[in-house]
Amino acid sequence: MTEYNQTIRYIPQQTFSYAAQNPAPTQYSQSIPIEQLSPYNLNQQNSYKNPKQNVPQDTNVNKAQINNLNSQTKRSQICSKQCVVICLICIGILLLIAAAFTVPLVVILTLPTDSNGSLSLYGVQLNLNPSSLPNSWSQCYTATYAANMGTANLNTILSACNKNMLLLGCRQSGHTIMDAAAMGYRADVLYNCATTSNCRNVANGVGWYYSDVYSWGFANGTDSVTRSSCDTSSTNPGYRLCWYTQNNAGYRCGSAIISNTNYEKVIYHSN
Repeated sequence: MTEYNQTIRYIPQQTFSYAAQNPAPTQYSQSIPIEQLSPYNLNQQNSYKNPKQNVPQDTNVNKAQINNLNSQTKRSQICSKQCVVICLICIGILLLIAAAFTVPLVVILTLPTDSNGSLSLYGVQLNLNPSSLPNSWSQCYTATYAANMGTANLNTILSACNKNMLLLGCRQSGHTIMDAAAMGYRADVLYNCATTSNCRNVANGVGWYYSDVYSWGFANGTDSVTRSSCDTSSTNPGYRLCWYTQNNAGYRCGSAIISNTNYEKVIYHSN
C-alpha cells in the first residue's frame, strides 16, 4: 500500500515568556494513507453562484399596461374633481333652500303667542277691539269714570281680576273699541309707585304706575309721567290712561279728561 508521509512538527514559540521554562514538545511524524487524501481536493475552490445572476438584466415592461394605468389614473383624478364640484353645487342648493325657509320660520317663532301665558300685545294700543284678543282673555271689571276707585273698591276689583296678566283700557260708554289699552304681567301693572310724581315701571313697552291711595295708569314706554295725583303730562296724550284711587272719580282716557259717565274703565285678565 502506497503511503503518503506527512510530518507535523510542533515547534516551540520562543516569543512567549513561558517557552524557556517548559521543554519543547517531542517531534513526531505520522503516516497517512494516500487513499484517504485522494477524495479531497485541497486546492478545490468553493463554487458560488452570484444571486444577482438569477435576476434578469433586462426587464421588458408592457407599454400598453403602463398606458392603461396612466389612463385609469387620469380618469380617477377627473372623477374626483367632478365629485367635488357636484358636492359644492348640492351644498349651495341646500343653503338656498334653508334660507328660503328660515325667514318665514323666524317670523312665525317671533310672533307673540298667548297659549303659554305670554303677552300677545306690545306697547300702548290705540282703538283696540277686544274681540282680537286671544280666547284666554276675559273681561273682569267695567265701570264708568264716575265710579269711585278707593282702597275698598280696589280690593274687590283685584280679587275679581286675579289672573297673571292684566289689560287696562278705556272707551266711550256704549262702545266696544277701546281708545287706549295696554297689557302686562300682574307684577308690572301693579308696580307700587306710592306718591312719587315721576315714578313708572317700564315693561312690555309700557310705563306702568300704581298706588291704592294715589293713582293707577300707564303711558307710552318712552314717555315720562307727571302724577299729581293722576298723570297730567301732555306728551303723546292719546297713549295715556289714568284713574284716581283716592276716593275720587274720573280722570283721563287718552287726551280726554273725564269725571262723568261718558267713558268707561275696563280691565281684562288672562293666565
